[in-house]
Amino acid sequence: MLSIITKIPWLHKGPVRLCPSGFRREDIDTDTFKVVCRLKSFGHAAYIVGGAVRDLALGIRPKDFDVATSAHPIDIKRIFGNAIIIGHRFKLVHIRFRYGKIIETATFRRHHGQKEGQVVTHDNVFGTEKEDAFRRDFTVNALFFDPDRDEIIDYVGGLADLKKRILRSIGDPDERLVEDPVRMIRAVKFSAKFGLAMDPRLEKAIRKHRDKISLCSQRRLFEELIKILKAGMFSAFVRRAAELSLLDRYLPFIAQLREKNSGYLARLLTACDECMKNRDTGLYIPFSLLTWPLVEDKYRQCRDIQKALRLTFHELQSQLPVSKNEKLDIRTLMLFIPRFDYLRHHAQKKKFIIRKMVRMPAFNEALYLYGLIERSRDQVHDGYEFWKRTATLVRNTEMARRQLKDPA
Repeated sequence: MLSIITKIPWLHKGPVRLCPSGFRREDIDTDTFKVVCRLKSFGHAAYIVGGAVRDLALGIRPKDFDVATSAHPIDIKRIFGNAIIIGHRFKLVHIRFRYGKIIETATFRRHHGQKEGQVVTHDNVFGTEKEDAFRRDFTVNALFFDPDRDEIIDYVGGLADLKKRILRSIGDPDERLVEDPVRMIRAVKFSAKFGLAMDPRLEKAIRKHRDKISLCSQRRLFEELIKILKAGMFSAFVRRAAELSLLDRYLPFIAQLREKNSGYLARLLTACDECMKNRDTGLYIPFSLLTWPLVEDKYRQCRDIQKALRLTFHELQSQLPVSKNEKLDIRTLMLFIPRFDYLRHHAQKKKFIIRKMVRMPAFNEALYLYGLIERSRDQVHDGYEFWKRTATLVRNTEMARRQLKDPA
C-alpha cells in the first residue's frame, strides 16, 4: 500500500488526506466498521485509529481494531447496550461482541494539562480529533482511517515516516517519555517488530530517561511484556532493548542471563518466539522457558525442584508477576523436566514410573517444553526423541492390551 504514497508535503494548517486508502476491504474488521457507522449515525465523528491503521498501511492484517470518536464515554454507552466504561487514568469504552470480542473505543483527547516533566496521572481531558492525533505517542500510531469514506487522515506525518520506515516521537521525545515512560518499551517493541529505524532524538531520549521505567506501574509493564511475547518477537525486542541499555531497567533477570550465557538465552528466546508463532498455547510455556535457567541453577544447588521453583517465583515476583493459575501451570510442567533427564538413564529399572508419567494429562505439553529446552542446551539432543519413542511404545502397548480384553 505504501508504494502509492508519493512525497507528501507537511501541512501545518490541515491534515494530509489520502483517498482511496488502498486498504483491502476484507482486512477491515466488520464489527469495527459497524461501530464507526453507528457512531456517525448519531452525529459523532468516528475513525479506526492507531495500530490497526499502521498495520493496514504496512500490508499487515491487524489483530485488534480500536476506534476514536467525538462521543463522550457516557454517550457511547448509551448508543451501545453491550458497552462498559473502564479505566481511571484513561477512561475507555469496551464494546462487547460474541465470543469475548471487544472493540476498544476512546473519546478524542487533548493535552492533559499537567506540567512538563511529570508522569501523567490523569488523562481524561477531551478534545478534537486534531488534538487527539498530537497527543499520541509516535507518528506512525497517530493515523485515522474513515472506513465509510475509505480515507486516511494524517495530522503528524505518519504516512511519510512509514514510507521512510522511521519511528519518530510526536513532539519533544524527552517530554513525551517522561510523561509516560512505558513509551520507551513501546518504542523498542515497534522498532523491533516492524524493522523501523529509530529517530536519533528518540533513541537519545530513551538512553537518557531509561531509569524512569521504575516509576511505571507493574501492571502496565507486565501488559507490554505479554504483548511482546504474543507477537512472537521477544528475541528481537531483547536485542534492541540491550542496545539501548534499557533491558537491565525493564527486565533485569533477562539482562543478567544474557550477560552470563548469551548463547543459551538467545536459543531460549528463539524457542519462545517459535512457540507463540507455531503453537496455539497459553503463555505458561514462554514463561517456563524464560524462568528455566534460574530454576535450573537453583535446582543444581538444592537438588529439590519444588524448592527451586519457590525460590525463583519469589525472586521474580516484581519482574514477572504471573497469576496463580499460570504459576500452577509452570510448576506442573517444570516438575517433569528433571524426571525426563533422570528416567531416560534408568529406563529398564523404572518402567512402571515411565508408563505412569506417559498417562499424565500434562505429559504432552511437558514433553514439548522439554524439547524446546533441550534444543537450547549446548549438548547432544537425544532425550526428546527417546521420550517420543517411549510414549508411542507405551500407548501402542496399552491399546493392544485393551483390544485383547475387548476384541469387539
